[in-house]
Amino acid sequence: MASTDLPDRFNEEKSVFTVRGAGMPDIETGVAAIREVARALPRRPGVYRMLDARGDVLYVG
Repeated sequence: MASTDLPDRFNEEKSVFTVRGAGMPDIETGVAAIREVARALPRRPGVYRMLDARGDVLYVG
């Protein structure tokens, strides 16, 4: 397959873009979101499963 036959998602020149926000990020909102996720994390070591929306196992770690 020639490079011109590749889908756009493989074209590095077309895949580069910049996301610009309206201003400075809201650090307090970001910290609150991280803390909320951290509260949901297990506090003890063990084996954990990551499930998809149907309940199928995606990852065991």
